[in-house]
Amino acid sequence: MKTDSLLYATTTEELEHRYDEAAKAYLSNKSVLAYILKETVIEYKDCTLAEIESYIDEPKISEVGVDSEVTNPTLKGMNTEDNSISEGKITYDLYFQSAIPGKGKGESKDKLKIIINIEAQNRIKESDLGYNLGNRAIYYAARMISSQKNREFTGSNYNNIKKVYSIWICMTATGDLENTVALYKFKREDLVGHMPDIEDLPDLINIVRINLSDYVSADSKMLALLNDLFRIERKPQELNQVLKDEFNITSLKVEVENNMAGISEFWISRGEARGEARGEARGIIIGEARGEERATKRYESELAAQAAENAALKAQIAELLAAQQA
Repeated sequence: MKTDSLLYATTTEELEHRYDEAAKAYLSNKSVLAYILKETVIEYKDCTLAEIESYIDEPKISEVGVDSEVTNPTLKGMNTEDNSISEGKITYDLYFQSAIPGKGKGESKDKLKIIINIEAQNRIKESDLGYNLGNRAIYYAARMISSQKNREFTGSNYNNIKKVYSIWICMTATGDLENTVALYKFKREDLVGHMPDIEDLPDLINIVRINLSDYVSADSKMLALLNDLFRIERKPQELNQVLKDEFNITSLKVEVENNMAGISEFWISRGEARGEARGEARGIIIGEARGEERATKRYESELAAQAAENAALKAQIAELLAAQQA
């Protein structure tokens, strides 16, 4: 028995940790990264996937810290781990540099790169996280800029700051969010009169949010790939064939141990998100255990229906796990 398998995780915490590790392994594959960068990073819009792969440096997985003492320890000479009581060591999921195509004449190769961070998020609601996910994305992107001091540039050489992209892949989006991609960046707004563009404000900070879905999008090859990897309940052999035939990816091999379709916590949390979305749409108020609201008969009926659906979902998961272990 492979005790390190996702299928043999014994606690929710262990299961979520193993889910994160499998997600990072998928996303660190350069062929997968090429699809993501092709549709989210403007510098690669006109590049082929093979060209994009050639530009990507080797990604660092959960190695680069977010906070100043971790991202750039030479600033203060402190320990490379920032051990917060509540969060422990805070690191980026994936962190790497990638070359800018069509550049290089008269400038150093290292200078002409962008810095990219990719985060895989299973839980995205503020009620689950205890904070707004957008606030965290802004903090990460800002740290990617400020941590370049004394590493990418020194003194007041601010023209040497590298452009950054912080890309957030949200696994449990529901409703209108599903299969959507948005880019957030600085935008100027005139407050008094019209200010001529005598000096451009560089678009150094870019935040991208990718919302996945239960179904494969026909509008985006990137969404189709990510939905296949993280959503569709396929056996490893079938998924590997899809990766090869539909996306020309042979460097990523999905095994029983890291197949997302076998991770019950993900599907359970997905079911919870769908149930909550339906409840909100129908105006159903779910009372807290504190007894703030008494459940209505209508809510009880809905709750029973949801319980039946969850039972069916768990049965499907059990069948899937049994098939994978067979």
